[in-house]
Amino acid sequence: MTDDNDKTPLDPRIAELAKTYNEPKPLDRVAAWEAIRAARSQGGKAAEVRASGDRRLARGSRMPALSTRAAAWISGIAALLV
Repeated sequence: MTDDNDKTPLDPRIAELAKTYNEPKPLDRVAAWEAIRAARSQGGKAAEVRASGDRRLARGSRMPALSTRAAAWISGIAALLV
């Protein structure tokens, strides 16, 4: 547990380690876009959904997406049960 009234400064070594903790790896944007273009050119589930013309399908799924009204009702019932 921490004491919020403690006025001692943070050790500089800990502050430096905190800056680098969970730092994301650098992104090679060129390679990432090449991979995206290659996946799009080969197609896949997302391409099949777009080709079918049915926009109600969830991405990468065969099940239809819930309407906003249905999602609101389900959320409201769930809230009442909690």
